Amino acid sequence: KLSKTSGAYLYLGYKYTKNISTIYPTSWRKVFHGNGKASKKDTFLKVCAIYELDDWKYTKDNDRSDAVGIAWAAVDLHKEEVSVA
Repeated sequence: KLSKTSGAYLYLGYKYTKNISTIYPTSWRKVFHGNGKASKKDTFLKVCAIYELDDWKYTKDNDRSDAVGIAWAAVDLHKEEVSVA
């Protein structure tokens, strides 16, 4: 499901002259987990532990936890580019 939105994000970035890029799962998982070989279930378990999401149930096509991991990695990868006012 996340991959279906990539084209829309890339188009919007181009249209509004924003620098948008994609990242492979092994790349963001390396940032989030410390290694790129972590599984979707590993990501799910880590997100649930960090945010105390006891009511979330794992399913093989669950992209919610991957979205959190991607966001975490994006912030970590670009933290030097952001200035706090």
